[in-house]
This record gives sequence, C-alpha cells and structure tokens, in this order.
Amino acid sequence: RSQRSKLQRKYKKVLNHFSAGVKIRGFHGPAVLDEAIAKIQEVACKTEKRRMGFGFVDTRETREQMSEAASKGWLRTYILYFHERPTAFWVGTLYDRNLQAQFVGYDPIWRDFSPGIFLFLSILEDMKDEDIQTIDFGCGNSQIRQCFGDRRQVESCIRMYAPNFRGLRLNLACTIAY
Repeated sequence: RSQRSKLQRKYKKVLNHFSAGVKIRGFHGPAVLDEAIAKIQEVACKTEKRRMGFGFVDTRETREQMSEAASKGWLRTYILYFHERPTAFWVGTLYDRNLQAQFVGYDPIWRDFSPGIFLFLSILEDMKDEDIQTIDFGCGNSQIRQCFGDRRQVESCIRMYAPNFRGLRLNLACTIAY
C-alpha cells in the first residue's frame, strides 16, 4: 500500500512539475529504428551505466538485434521527453506474453523526478491490452526491480565437456581456476 502511494507521488510530481512538457513516444517498427537509436544514444551516453562500462551502446550487433525484433513485431521502445529533450528510455521485447527489458536508462540530472519509474508506469498503461503474463527486468538490482518485482530467479552458467580425455582435462582446469 505504501509502495503504491509512493509511486503515485512520483508520477504526480513529474506531471505537476513539467505539466504539458512531458511526452512519451513509442518506437516499434523498423522504419523508425534509426531515429529511436539516435535518441536513445543521446540519453545513454549520460547514464551511470555507461560510465561503468555497460548499458546501451550503438553497435552493429545492437542494431541488428533491434532490427530483427522490430521486423517480427516484438520490439518495444519508449522514450520519455521533458520539454522536447530525451530524458529516459526503455528498450525491450514482447514475445509469448513475456515483456523483457534489454536496455533502460535515464539522464541523471533528472534523478529527483524518477524518470525511469514514470516511463515504466506509462509503458504499463500503454500495454494494458497486450495480455502480458511476466515481466523480466534483466540482471542487476535497480529501483524499478524493487518497486515492481515479486520474484527473483538466480541463474548460473553451465559448462559441458566432451566425454573424452581432453574434455576431462578441460573440466579439471576450469574447476581449479574457479
């Protein structure tokens, strides 16, 4: 209950402060992909994730993945604008009733307004008719997971080795190294 009221306050804070200056734009098709990536890159280069060496980076592989998802109708990309300036973004896919976040970020100068939370609440409103069963927030431990997540699933790496002497040696070497 307190979490809900906290989210409502954050949502209203953005609307009250920016009033008519708040806009959310969805980019879903291949035709608008270049424009979306340019706006995402504009925000992503300012994020704390980028400074730590990960997050959204405009590479050939990223473009190919997004283009493939867009051509199949899976891509869901949203950008939040404050007074025509891109402020936050959310890139993910919707497949088989599972909404999966791939890249999220916001411009840290707007931290006090929780733009990521505002954008995600707006995305949920926009996708209310999509019959989403699960939402996968990806890896990490962010505020959005704490607000909306109800289950955490720890994953691990599995190594498989050939059933021969070389596979046994490789298994032994990896076991000792880790």
